[in-house]
Amino acid sequence: MLSDDGDKAAAADSVDSADSVDAPDNNSQARAPQRSARGEVTPAELALVVTPYDVKRLKSYAKNLVDYHMIVDLVPSLARLFFLQRFPRLTLSFLQRAILVRIGLQHQSVDAVQKELGVPANQLLALFNKAVRKFLTQLEAVAEQQLAAEQQAQDARTAALAGATRDMRPTAQSLADEMRDGASAGKQQLLQREMLEGLNLAKYAVRGEDADWDAALASSAKAEGGAAAVVQVKSKKKLKREAPASDKAAATGAVAAAGKKAHKKAKYANLKK
Repeated sequence: MLSDDGDKAAAADSVDSADSVDAPDNNSQARAPQRSARGEVTPAELALVVTPYDVKRLKSYAKNLVDYHMIVDLVPSLARLFFLQRFPRLTLSFLQRAILVRIGLQHQSVDAVQKELGVPANQLLALFNKAVRKFLTQLEAVAEQQLAAEQQAQDARTAALAGATRDMRPTAQSLADEMRDGASAGKQQLLQREMLEGLNLAKYAVRGEDADWDAALASSAKAEGGAAAVVQVKSKKKLKREAPASDKAAATGAVAAAGKKAHKKAKYANLKK
């Protein structure tokens, strides 16, 4: 703490003057011409500045687990985003803005800032820690926006997929029924094939060759008056010729004579015994 009221007033005046020079308020920045991007920082833009590992470091410092030296390299990026109004919902006190300007933009050490502002080191670091916590709140809000956008896109894809598959209906038969019907149909086809293979189809074969059929069809086409003609094709197979009646009688007589002769021989053989 400062020694007397005069020193406190002087320190307050120095803080106000430093803040008014180095960290103008948001209204004055809004009135000034800007060439940088405006509006709240997007998740894509923030990913170029702060990585998930950087966010973990900021959380560790906010919980007083590490020293401020572990995050001092992130302060310049956060300070630029703040003073470019890329965090419109983030509010800092004048003293916090002065600390952010000197550490983040002017790259001063904590000791130099303490001497310039006349604020004790423990109070200065406490204000800086509170500012880091506010930055973390904004970073988490941007991350939640990104998650919400991704979830919305996922819901849209799911709805489109559900609409595409809405007309699909389950089959009336179960898998077991389909397999049973398929087996029955297969057995029926196998039985029909075996029946066809067992038939003697040779007796239904049409006699003659292609040349014989061509000649027969050519002759039938010449029939007079367009009357239907009977097509005959001679078979080349030799049929067995029937023997004449005289030959049959002679053969019968020869068989009878041979039988009588055999009978006589048997009779004489019995007499000799």
